[in-house]
Amino acid sequence: MANSPIHDAVMPPSLCLADNSPESRSSEDMGSLTAHFQIDICDPSKRFGREVPKRARQLPLLAYSILAFSSRHLAMITGIDDESSEEYHSYALRILIPILDDPMSSLDENLLAAAVLLRLYEEMCDVDTGTHLVGCARLWNNIPDFIAQGGLSEAASWIMLRQNLHISLIKGEPMQVDLNKYRRSRSFVDTTDEDFANRIILLCCQVLATCFSPGAQPDYETWAHLGKEVASWHDSIPAHYSPYHHSDVKSTSTGVKSAFPIVWMMNPAQVMGYQHYCLARILLHISEPRLWVSSLRTIEHRVAADKAAMKDLHIAIGLGIHNPSVVGAGFTVHHLLFTFLFEIMPRFIPLLLPNQHQGAIPRDAIHRDNMGQRREQCRNPDTNIDLGVSVVYSTDVLAARTGSVDSAQPTWLSGMSGNSFSRVSPSLLDPFNTLCESPERLRQLLRYRRAGDLPLAKAAGEPLFRIDQQTHCVVLQGLGNEDGQAPLLTHKSLFHALSLLLALAANDYQQNYETMHHRSQVLQSLNRDLSHFGGDSTILHTITAILMLISYEYRVRDTYPGPACAATHIHGLQTIISQRNILTSQYSVSHVTRVQRALFWQDIICSLATGAPRVLQFDNRGMFTRLREDETYRSYFALPQGFIPHTYGWPAAVPAVFEDLNALCCAVDTMRRGTRAPITFVNNDDKDISVTPMPLMEDLDDEGYPLCNSQANLQIRLVDLLSGTRRDGSQSEESLIYRACLFAAYLCTYRLSEGVWGGYFAPEKCVTEILDCMTDFTRQMSPWKLAPDISFWLLHMAGGLTKSQLHKDQAAALVERYRCFYSTGYGQDWELVEIRLKKFIWCEHVMKQKMYRFWQECQIGCC
Repeated sequence: MANSPIHDAVMPPSLCLADNSPESRSSEDMGSLTAHFQIDICDPSKRFGREVPKRARQLPLLAYSILAFSSRHLAMITGIDDESSEEYHSYALRILIPILDDPMSSLDENLLAAAVLLRLYEEMCDVDTGTHLVGCARLWNNIPDFIAQGGLSEAASWIMLRQNLHISLIKGEPMQVDLNKYRRSRSFVDTTDEDFANRIILLCCQVLATCFSPGAQPDYETWAHLGKEVASWHDSIPAHYSPYHHSDVKSTSTGVKSAFPIVWMMNPAQVMGYQHYCLARILLHISEPRLWVSSLRTIEHRVAADKAAMKDLHIAIGLGIHNPSVVGAGFTVHHLLFTFLFEIMPRFIPLLLPNQHQGAIPRDAIHRDNMGQRREQCRNPDTNIDLGVSVVYSTDVLAARTGSVDSAQPTWLSGMSGNSFSRVSPSLLDPFNTLCESPERLRQLLRYRRAGDLPLAKAAGEPLFRIDQQTHCVVLQGLGNEDGQAPLLTHKSLFHALSLLLALAANDYQQNYETMHHRSQVLQSLNRDLSHFGGDSTILHTITAILMLISYEYRVRDTYPGPACAATHIHGLQTIISQRNILTSQYSVSHVTRVQRALFWQDIICSLATGAPRVLQFDNRGMFTRLREDETYRSYFALPQGFIPHTYGWPAAVPAVFEDLNALCCAVDTMRRGTRAPITFVNNDDKDISVTPMPLMEDLDDEGYPLCNSQANLQIRLVDLLSGTRRDGSQSEESLIYRACLFAAYLCTYRLSEGVWGGYFAPEKCVTEILDCMTDFTRQMSPWKLAPDISFWLLHMAGGLTKSQLHKDQAAALVERYRCFYSTGYGQDWELVEIRLKKFIWCEHVMKQKMYRFWQECQIGCC
């Protein structure tokens, strides 16, 4: 090891054997930081606290990693900024990167320990890029016997597991490490308190990975087996592992009120073990398979599960509060509150952290951004309305202050008017007063707009309706509400369907009691309507309610069986529309055509949202054929050169789609610059008739969302290609790039021309998928090679064409994460950036200003 590059670097002065350093003040500061270093909780041998400082005297990488972590932690506790932590971190990277970049270097436990320390430093930074988390996982996965080696490598492995658990918990991302390897650890042989803690931490990770990874849907047998494993851990712990004081009283020995149980334990490892035992139980409670099966007792089961989860959550938080010397316990509480209690967290902050413990919890920027956004939902500025909707865990403020949280009930219902579900007397003055339920709630939903974010109703309505910004009335997409607002809203099925969609969007597309109530009501009402279908003049309202119900089915998250319900409703409504004799008896043929078009668009967007194949067939091929044959525009049909290195292995139809999209972008730029007349062709059968084959959405506002135009043609072809892909954490770099490019192409097609019906759901769905693919891409690519230019274009497409500030911030954070993997010049010269972006799909009219503004935001963010 004498020739290892870890040893060859220059040592920090305070860790050299020579005590007479000329930098005496710096040496003294570094010595105090080294003395401050402490990390062991679940290691019985305290190898990080004892062995790492010893090795740091000979290993500069470990030395600088200790100094970076300790100085950052000390700055957080004292509240005094210390720029030296960044300097130490920079020194560590200068040693680490060449080692990892050299295939001949020795990857040993010292390297893993340093990477773990740098990850701890990264967790406490204002912006957590996750770079060291990815690096740790790759290093650990590539060395198969780290955990079995024992010693420092085993201690580092357990710390890394907890780091992965925290990120997976708060971000909903899959675990990046192979959990099966941990079974070879000595912790499953030895019986110390720390070993028992490690066992339950691993079990907790297994529950999280099985029940909450993207796309996870555990069956009952798997869920029950995990529950037995967790219960067996509790039964196997020794008697001294139990709390030596556990009280539900609301006053501590100092007389201070406490909203959480008082739980005292003798050993920090016991605190960590019991906290993760509680966390595993919480995850099992809320992932029970029967909670997602449609039945009359589902709500009852969910209420019971929520109550049980809340009880375990109280104990876990009480462990963190009443064992303040265990810093890791406070860190766990931080993540628990962020994940499960964001609605009531602001109420508990004064009770949660004693003064001496404040600042010891890392300030992850992503946590603060998400918390800030959720807090914005609770504010009530002049232009916004407080929805009064809380998730299951939301409780009354008084209950939180007095500690009687167990008896508190969910308050989304009480936040509404007192007679929310009672019928009000009709009034000729206000159509809202003729509704079948409380009018005030629907008023709130129609007017609501998240602070600094998207209008809720615009996101909920596409492609069926929009909300007039002046009157706050519902304007249907050509489906007919000519008789005014009152008949539209007094139809019970339509009222509940509209309320269902708006409430779902208000709750971030998650189910809650309100959405379940409206869904139940709309299904009951539709059953009654369809039992005598065709017998009255409300056929169109019934059909519109079914169209809205389809929107709910493909938008709602965490449901089973996913797109199957939407497909069932699409099939059923198509059957109704096919009975034209019933419809045309009440409505004109144009009305039937509009309904059919709306159903086609629901099928397209359902496929985009769920990845399921389209149910209905619509053939609009040939839209670009005539344009390709015209000599004037033939040159537009070229595959941008930036895609060429990536098209190997793509389906044969993909290059043609990108060529057509490139031609459409060129055509839009040509028309907007006015350099040529609108693109028209002469009909060969009649030389005096001019044909316009490329109408845009905004040119057809009176027709809603027409299907026979070039944008719709591309979007149908793109969702058909997307339905052939599947996204999971194990996909290759090429697959992730391919999928992201398809979503970026759809997003570009959409933004070329929106018109009055331009909504928010479809484009923001594309942005979300692009960001997810690029986040996964960072896990697949090597951190030590340049990223492909296409990733730069994809991130600018997502950040530049989104209308959500949250998505824009996420894209900017990814650009910052990638910055060190791009060649120099990207962050310095816009003209250079523009040249690189033009190598891919580019429409100057739509993109240039948006991309430039996003690029400027990225520059400001990195300053």
